[in-house]
Amino acid sequence: MIGSAVAAFVLFAQTSPNPGRFEMGERLKELDQAWMSTPEKSRRSAAIPKITAAVTSFFSSKAGEACRALDDAIAALEGRSARSADAITLRFEPPFVEPRTPAKLRIGWAYLPVDGKTVRIQVGRQSVVATPGRELVIEVRPEQLNPEILQNPEVGYLMPVQVGSEQRSVFLSIIKRPKERLTALKDSKQPEAKVLVQFLQKVFDDPESLEADVPIIQYLFTAELLDEGRLRLDRADSLPLVKQGNTYFRAAFPRQVRGPLTVVVGLHGAGGSENMFFEAYGRGIAVSEALKRNWAFVSPRASATAMEDVLDWIRTRRKQAVERVFVMGHSMGSGMALRSGSLTPKPSAIALFAPASQNVSAQLREVPLFVSVGKQDLLVGPARSLAQQLLGRKDCVYEELDPCEHLMVVGDSMAGAYRFFDSTIGR
Repeated sequence: MIGSAVAAFVLFAQTSPNPGRFEMGERLKELDQAWMSTPEKSRRSAAIPKITAAVTSFFSSKAGEACRALDDAIAALEGRSARSADAITLRFEPPFVEPRTPAKLRIGWAYLPVDGKTVRIQVGRQSVVATPGRELVIEVRPEQLNPEILQNPEVGYLMPVQVGSEQRSVFLSIIKRPKERLTALKDSKQPEAKVLVQFLQKVFDDPESLEADVPIIQYLFTAELLDEGRLRLDRADSLPLVKQGNTYFRAAFPRQVRGPLTVVVGLHGAGGSENMFFEAYGRGIAVSEALKRNWAFVSPRASATAMEDVLDWIRTRRKQAVERVFVMGHSMGSGMALRSGSLTPKPSAIALFAPASQNVSAQLREVPLFVSVGKQDLLVGPARSLAQQLLGRKDCVYEELDPCEHLMVVGDSMAGAYRFFDSTIGR
């Protein structure tokens, strides 16, 4: 029975693995979730050497080894041994499908598991066995798994997939006539819609360009609403991708504030993107903490004029004044944050997580600084040197978290950073 079902929906199998940013990005989000859900110090301590190995492999361009180390770290946090199923990555290619049309689910291997065991994959009533190093693409009909989709055919659907003993989910956008609608938007005169269209066109042409599971349906709907004028920039609660000058960024805005804004600018570390503060770094806590205070949160992709560009967009395109600015940066982003003294307005405070720079400019001598680093971080030495420069300054805070490491320090430090920001208001 199983054999005949498999034969009907397996499209092809080929040699694997060939991991890239997608495989690493999905694991980084899973690691972030596991770390924040695991308060036990013993498990965190066991995971730290493996996270460090992942960082080292990433910067050595060894994506497969980075994925293996991330999976080992997740296993340590969950109190278990690594398993063959950990090496499997699931993704839809393309990540969208028309209603009542089969979607193509790709089952790949980020690396070859040590035990070499096969893994059974089950989607609804269909089942297939994945052999290490052999990639599969299978056809799946979403409406057969969830008949309610037929009542609302355009939807973002988290499809459940059983991978060995683990329950996972994979995001699929179900959209009517996606390519025709994208073609109709190509001549849009609305700048923000055009940026989203360019992103979507790249995904349509090259699905492997995605760095993570993203809701394509949201990008398309937002582009259409902007193009038609049904979504005004000054009323948008969030925008998944915007461009101003040479800078791409992602933004979230409070619903109740229509006057001058307090803006938090989040600067990611090397190898990251505008999505890091929204999707990782403590499950997006930086964004939720800002919105809780009725502050805006913007995170630019690294560029020479990133901070200036996002503030300029808020003023000129969203048509809102900027009353106060807070800046936070992780690793390489901390170096950028330390160059923010020329912003208008000047930052009210800056939070540095595992800073890769030790140079505090003269323009920041009166700007309160919050510095946090993990005791087991590779950059703990530079952070301590920076702390020495700040000795005697009553407007600065330095903390070392134990146990904590380079990738995890942002999430662990975020509550303290926002308390620090709060304390500077009214000084």
